[in-house]
Amino acid sequence: MRALLGPKNYLEKAGLLVSHPGAEAQRWHMDTPHLFSVGSHLPPHSLTVFVPLVDLVPSNGPTEFQLATHIKANLVAPLRLSTACCPAGSLVFYDVRTMHRGGPNASDAERPVVYLTFSRQWYRDTLNP
Repeated sequence: MRALLGPKNYLEKAGLLVSHPGAEAQRWHMDTPHLFSVGSHLPPHSLTVFVPLVDLVPSNGPTEFQLATHIKANLVAPLRLSTACCPAGSLVFYDVRTMHRGGPNASDAERPVVYLTFSRQWYRDTLNP
C-alpha cells in the first residue's frame, strides 16, 4: 500500500461481504467518487483489497469491474469488463473510484469475501461510514 498510496496511509475499513445463493447482481457503483473537479487524473485516495474465502467462479457471482473507470475521462468510453475469477485466498486490488458490482450468485453456496480499504492519511470516507 505504501507504494500505491504513499507512506502515510491507514486501514480505514475491514469487513466481510457475503453473497447468498440466488442473490441478484448488484447495481454498478463506485465506492467513493472522484474527489476534485480538475481536468487531470489524480492518484488514488483509497484502495480496496478483496480476499475471497472460496474460489470465485462465474456461477457464484464474482465482482465485475468496468476497466479504467477510475479515470474520470473513461466513464464515457466503451465498456471493457473484467470479472475477478480467482482461487480462494487471492488478493484483488482496486481503486475505489472504479465502477464495479457483485455478480449474481447462481450457485447453491455462499460467496464470502473479506475486504480491506486503505486510505491516504488525509481522507475520511463519510459516504460509507
